[in-house]
Amino acid sequence: MIGWLRGCVRSVRVIRLGFVISAVCVGLLVSGCRRAEESPRPSPLDRSGKEHPGPSATRPSEPGPRANSYPESSGFPSNSLPQFPNSANSPPPEPKGPILGYSLVKVFYGTDRRPDTNPSTQPFTGARGPLTLGAVTVSIPLGHKMGTVERPGWFLGQFTDGNPDKHFMLRKQDSLSPEEFFTQVNATLVKTRRRTAFVFVHGFNVGFNDAAYRTAQIAVDLGIGALPTFFSWPSQNEIEKYTVDEANAEWAEPHLKDFLEKFADNSRASEIFVVAHSMGARPATRALSALLSSRLDLRPRFREIVLAAPDIDAEVFLRDIAPRITANDEERKRGKREGPQLTLYVSARDEALAASHKVHGSPRAGDAGPTLVVMAGIDTVDASRIDTDFLAHSYYGDARALLTDISLVFGRHMGASERPGLDPATSLGGNDYWAFRR
Repeated sequence: MIGWLRGCVRSVRVIRLGFVISAVCVGLLVSGCRRAEESPRPSPLDRSGKEHPGPSATRPSEPGPRANSYPESSGFPSNSLPQFPNSANSPPPEPKGPILGYSLVKVFYGTDRRPDTNPSTQPFTGARGPLTLGAVTVSIPLGHKMGTVERPGWFLGQFTDGNPDKHFMLRKQDSLSPEEFFTQVNATLVKTRRRTAFVFVHGFNVGFNDAAYRTAQIAVDLGIGALPTFFSWPSQNEIEKYTVDEANAEWAEPHLKDFLEKFADNSRASEIFVVAHSMGARPATRALSALLSSRLDLRPRFREIVLAAPDIDAEVFLRDIAPRITANDEERKRGKREGPQLTLYVSARDEALAASHKVHGSPRAGDAGPTLVVMAGIDTVDASRIDTDFLAHSYYGDARALLTDISLVFGRHMGASERPGLDPATSLGGNDYWAFRR
């Protein structure tokens, strides 16, 4: 009997000890939750378009794009919640209202389009106008997929309205004086780690808004923290107006040269990268060849130039354009290149380039195959195994390979021989180039 009582006492003690342990755990849990609620959290962006400060993003140890991963310290979104540079050590303000499903990216621009007198959908038209500077704010859904510009589409014969939680949208547009423009540009650059910027020049059949969306998408997908900027020439944004776009691209060349020169002279960017696509490579390469031939002091600043599927006459490119960009006579005498590295992405599967080849009767610089453009000072990369046309459409599954490669060009200044994912190849003429690995 006594043994039985002793056993009961021990059981009661064990039960009481269990209650004590449970109470301690509950107390720790409640305390932890309170501390979590009181700790600063990344602030969302309200629907009025205001950017709330927040902790700076963590820079990835390796360059290159990642899904839902964005550059740090540039006013760009990071991870799954928007985060913005916070120069002070004080915590950000407590968010008000619900957490939203998008973040905001500020993009700077130069354009020689005519302003729209009724800018309900597009702030600029396809007509020719004076050179204008400004900035736009683009909302990007937190569920953004790399290589994609998520936009509303047609449903039951009607174009659906945009939803910022699902689609890229233009939230704000401001035309700025040159003084205001470079004040804002430099204020953003000083918050970045490397003080670099890139300028995107769009191609044929692209409106102003689409150019802004694409620039924001490139910025977040590359993940290198470079300040996003674009130049928008007066494309008609209509497939059947190819020849009008050709004329306007040529007309825009001096304006683009002026924009690039002013950007280099007045911004604090230590390095400037240029990305030009399709027909946009025409004014971009001619503007750069003229600028870098007359302003030798700017050659080291324009560190990298990327041409994606350039719609340029291949022979004209090799004879008149590329030699003036890659090296000048003085650099050739010294055997030392101080100008930009030129990377050329070509494809044998680009239908737009094939159509241009047929229309003009001559190979294009973006063509692969027997007319492949290869010369000293240019890294030619055959992207036929992936789809290089991601800059002109909304989604391609292989865009990650190309974006990763470009991020290594801009972020690490890697030559083609150093970049993983590329295999060496030899053209029919015996010249070396590179191709994406299968």
